[in-house]
Amino acid sequence: MSLPSQWDLKGDEKLLGEHALMVARCTKIMKQKNEEGKEESQYMITIKQMAKYVVALGQKLAPTDVEEGMRVGVDK
Repeated sequence: MSLPSQWDLKGDEKLLGEHALMVARCTKIMKQKNEEGKEESQYMITIKQMAKYVVALGQKLAPTDVEEGMRVGVDK
């Protein structure tokens, strides 16, 4: 372990080849039908008890992967 003053977050991101995600909580799953009549889900998330957003799933996730109350990673 090292002190936060010794962290190199930008270097670590480059090493991993990905950028870091923010942590949020899925507070509600809202299902609705699109123009074609197909059911789609949108997800209300809360970041640090202050900001709320309605988002869709990333391409690598299935609707069964996310449940209400679950902690999720969110791309900026």
